[in-house]
Amino acid sequence: MKKLYYISAAFVLLFQNAGGQAHLVLSAGSKVMVNPGTYIVNAQDITLLSTANLVNNGSVSLKGNFTNNGMSAAGNGLFIFNGTANQIIGGSVATSFGQVALNNNVQLATTAGISSLLNFLSGKLTLGANNLTMGSGGTVSGYNSSRHVVASATGKLIQNVGAVNKVYPLGTATTYVPLMLSNSGTADNYGVRVFADVLNNGTSGGTIPSIAHAVNMTWVVDEAVAGGSNLTAACQWNAANEGASFIRAHSGIGVYASGAWNPQNEGPASGTNPYFLTRSGITTPGPLAVGDVYSPMAVMVTLSYNLKEFLEGPFTGTEMTTLMNSGGILPLSQPYNVSPWNYTGTESVVSIPNSNVVDWVLVELRDATSAPLATAATRIARKAGFLLKNGQIVGLNGASPLQFTVVLDHLLFAVVWYRNHLGVMSASGLVNVGGTYSYDFTTGSGQAYGGANAHKQIGTGIWGMISGDGDGNGTVNTNDKTLVWSINAGKTGYFVSDFNLDRQTNNKDKNEKWYPNLSKVSLVP
Repeated sequence: MKKLYYISAAFVLLFQNAGGQAHLVLSAGSKVMVNPGTYIVNAQDITLLSTANLVNNGSVSLKGNFTNNGMSAAGNGLFIFNGTANQIIGGSVATSFGQVALNNNVQLATTAGISSLLNFLSGKLTLGANNLTMGSGGTVSGYNSSRHVVASATGKLIQNVGAVNKVYPLGTATTYVPLMLSNSGTADNYGVRVFADVLNNGTSGGTIPSIAHAVNMTWVVDEAVAGGSNLTAACQWNAANEGASFIRAHSGIGVYASGAWNPQNEGPASGTNPYFLTRSGITTPGPLAVGDVYSPMAVMVTLSYNLKEFLEGPFTGTEMTTLMNSGGILPLSQPYNVSPWNYTGTESVVSIPNSNVVDWVLVELRDATSAPLATAATRIARKAGFLLKNGQIVGLNGASPLQFTVVLDHLLFAVVWYRNHLGVMSASGLVNVGGTYSYDFTTGSGQAYGGANAHKQIGTGIWGMISGDGDGNGTVNTNDKTLVWSINAGKTGYFVSDFNLDRQTNNKDKNEKWYPNLSKVSLVP
């Protein structure tokens, strides 16, 4: 005969024998109802035998193991795991708890669910090979680096994720690496587990060769119903999880999908031990991992550089002449492959892109903490482009800003070189606005590092590069006249001795450009 027991009223019922131990066994067919307001303390184990049912709408404090071989229902009350030795939730039947509070280490030996609350007071909840599913309105609280879900095997913590951020307080037995998910797509149940490695095939294959450039952790995310996801994931890790060569300032979250790690544009991690990275727009959940630009997880970003500079030589008051262009003497390949620049870039065109081109210029990027420290040793990139008559420096199509793909650690300084003018460097770091770094050298002497000694006023409120450096050594001196200008005097063509860029090497170049600038030097550090 089925037995039905009601335990009710606002009191504490203590199951404990004289020796301090009690094992509560619910026999087959029996049913125990723990009504609201009732608090049961059991000093050892609770076991439900076949078809037994424990419906807890009050509070049950358990110091031993919970074994369910009976019914799955467990009410909406609170189970407190309050033992001193590791406790186990097991049995042949998955238990659906209402609320669970952990005041001890607990191991799942079977699948379980929690409809409303998982509260960490102390200890960890180890899933092993078993899933823990939170109800659609369920919450997890009280977690931290010493109180969290250990999901480092095949068992997953499953939560329903919609537009509101949902924290997965996960880790291994020795480290805490939580994941936060939100979903602007269709709400769904997402399961997450972790393991300490990053594999070539996401969850299989060998360790990636660049593991030293990654966080040694993988978050495996899956969804109950395929499709409709638009996830934002925020990964957290500790310095101890990082590879020896990991570059935190240039990292990203890779997502393994369609047979490959799909990288994120590089960026700096936030926080200070722990560190965080976020990636949005994940439509195909899968393994997630964090790495830098030397791993499969992040890629360097190509950015635009909108620079403006004038040359004193061809400047006419508002813009520069384009006489070398119209005369058809501009080379189709960059001319800075000679000393002193020795630039090996292969920039070339089939034809000069438009009539506004003055000549080729060489742009250099330096990465330093301040302008005085932006020496040649801090150079991170160079590229040749075209200088237009309005001062804009553009790419090979004659219209778009120059683009560079670089890794930047500090401030970005731009240097502009021209064949027979003194080079200049930006006085301050360039600022990134919407993926474009812009800098206008022409608006004042202070725009060039070194001020009026490095730049020259060539019009009212207009500044430009100083002409007359025929050999490109950074100084306007007698060698530029005797060894450069003199040997080409009277010639027409593309010569560095043509200081005003009118195609002619003549006295105008010497008297109007070289002589007034005698003894001027470049202040590019």
